[in-house]
Amino acid sequence: IHTVFSLLKPQNYDFKSMMNIEVLDGHDEVMESIQKGAGECDLEHAKQWILRWGVGFSLFVILVFPVLCLLAGVFSQGFFSFWVFLSLIWGFGAAGAIICLPIFESKEAITGIVGTLLGWNNKGMLQPSEVNSESEASVSATD
Repeated sequence: IHTVFSLLKPQNYDFKSMMNIEVLDGHDEVMESIQKGAGECDLEHAKQWILRWGVGFSLFVILVFPVLCLLAGVFSQGFFSFWVFLSLIWGFGAAGAIICLPIFESKEAITGIVGTLLGWNNKGMLQPSEVNSESEASVSATD
């Protein structure tokens, strides 16, 4: 429904207002890529990849796959059991990817937080004893 309405009445957003949003992490890298124009090139490449594979896979699942199943005629119990098993594997695989990939991509942040909570010395992190000595040193320097 969304695709149909977007194609019938496009918004033609130019993304200029997005340039005014303050970037907190990696500001220098983002600005360099914007000035080089790499951002638009990357987005165009991603759009082409999504269209090619997304539309192709959708057409396969919506058109080709059902036609191949029609050729099988009436499903036998074994054939139907195979498709039920395949759908369960597909569902568990998708759930595993949805759960595990974000955790894997955030492993550095997660280990940093856990390390800080457990008192391990992470790079760039101060131990509580170091924080106390620095705060005492700044207090004595102001006296």
